[in-house]
Amino acid sequence: MRAPPAARRAPVHGATVVDPGGNWIRIFPSSKDASREEPSGGRLATALQNAVVIGDSHGDHRQAAKILDGALARAGDAPNVELVEALLYRAELALTLSDRERAGELLARVRAIPLDAAERERLAESLAGADDIEAALAAG
Repeated sequence: MRAPPAARRAPVHGATVVDPGGNWIRIFPSSKDASREEPSGGRLATALQNAVVIGDSHGDHRQAAKILDGALARAGDAPNVELVEALLYRAELALTLSDRERAGELLARVRAIPLDAAERERLAESLAGADDIEAALAAG
């Protein structure tokens, strides 16, 4: 549907192997050797990353939406870039959950955020995703 938000493009710091018996084995570098990448930004960026893990990795789209709804309610003075990314992922979740009205509301909120040239450039892929969401809503 759309290009993933930056949190979804973050490098994986481990691996999962499933043995023939169906057991999941997770392998991670030792914490002394690994330089763990923390989410850049504030609370909203962290909530977005958590929602992405719950929604995309675990397939629990309702819980991911709940996480983002809470974070967006407390977003206050979050930077525009973080706000747009969170709103667009939440709109994508709304479409996944067949809540077209909510997706439209979120998309309208995104379109109302004033962005400067640098923010538009940074959000180019995500804003193209907004066009995809809009097309999905128009299609029906």
